[in-house]
Amino acid sequence: MKQKEDRREMRNLSRFRKNPLQNPQTISKLLEDLKDPSKVTTFNNTNILKAHKVINDHFNNLTYNILRAFYPKFCKNHPDIHLEPLKVKGRQLMGKCPICHSQRSLAKDTPLQGLHLPLGYFSYMLHEIILSYPNVVTSKAIQRRLNLKSYASAWTLKKRLQVFMSQLNDSFLLQTKEALELEAKQNNNEKMPFRGDVSKTIENRVITNIDTIAIFSVGVSANKYRSRYRHGGITSSIYRSVKSGGEQVGTLASNITIKGSLSFYESHPLTTSDYAISHLSKVITPYNVLMGDEAYSSLFGKYRNIRLINHSLKAKRKIHVFSKERWSREGVNSNAVEGANGVLKTAMRQYRWFNCKYSQLYLNEFAVAKNIKFFNVEKNIIFGGDSEVDFCGNRIGERDECRVHLKC
Repeated sequence: MKQKEDRREMRNLSRFRKNPLQNPQTISKLLEDLKDPSKVTTFNNTNILKAHKVINDHFNNLTYNILRAFYPKFCKNHPDIHLEPLKVKGRQLMGKCPICHSQRSLAKDTPLQGLHLPLGYFSYMLHEIILSYPNVVTSKAIQRRLNLKSYASAWTLKKRLQVFMSQLNDSFLLQTKEALELEAKQNNNEKMPFRGDVSKTIENRVITNIDTIAIFSVGVSANKYRSRYRHGGITSSIYRSVKSGGEQVGTLASNITIKGSLSFYESHPLTTSDYAISHLSKVITPYNVLMGDEAYSSLFGKYRNIRLINHSLKAKRKIHVFSKERWSREGVNSNAVEGANGVLKTAMRQYRWFNCKYSQLYLNEFAVAKNIKFFNVEKNIIFGGDSEVDFCGNRIGERDECRVHLKC
């Protein structure tokens, strides 16, 4: 019995013994790294496009398809003939006519004009942005993913992608408005009752919500510990105080969300009704169903089917402060846009902060990543599906303000 107890005790103590295979140099190296973390080397990231020629060729062809579909270029001598990519090293964005062999740039007046990075990077990172929704892809993530030495190259590539997605967002707005005009005609421009339960009236209607959200606000420390008196309500949170300069630092976004589907965002400096009407006019008609909170009471008379919900509704019984009907009452609610605001706020927090002059680019990028699954033609072009690629040429990149001149 004593021998069995000794063996059992030795077996229990063996797990506390020092591992003879452990290298003491590993521990000392770890200690040195803990004392000076700056000397620790990062992972050697591998650029998958450079490592695999088949993948690189695939994304190159996708980029050529995007140029052909959204920015078609024709021969000057033969106006009905598409230019074919030359595919010569050093002249990746040059096209030639298959008949007269005249050459012309395929990227002129497009977000790819002046691109010096490999062509496949554009469509590869476009896929990453779309597939990462509801998360975002920062410029630093692009630099790591493509193993770029320069952060400026990654930042400029992201801006090219944002410009393309902004132009694509304009196309989505146009198509959405056409679809909602058709929806209103199918319902004979029916007017929703102003009072009472509207659940049965809007049962088969497309419901649109609108709300405003402050994505980035001015903190007390950023404002030099001064109070803000320039504006009232949510608008005051995006400006510094007058004594600190009074400039806009935060970002305010108007959000139009169609229940269960699309969302469109627009950056505004104020919350006046003029900005709300200008944004709504890009998406819906006066005969579509529109719901929001009581901050949009000035829209009555502009939109026939608008209904508002009071988020500050007090309870009838004194033991409660707020009523349970402040979120949904008589079939009226803005829950769809409130949920979309939460997703947007969480995603934009990954950037920590961005300059308000670029805010519309970031919002358009996020909107396209969410909405593209509803637009089959554009989705098939970007992801390489079978589609009529000539369809989108008249819907994107036509306006002069969409033309960009970037160098990377």
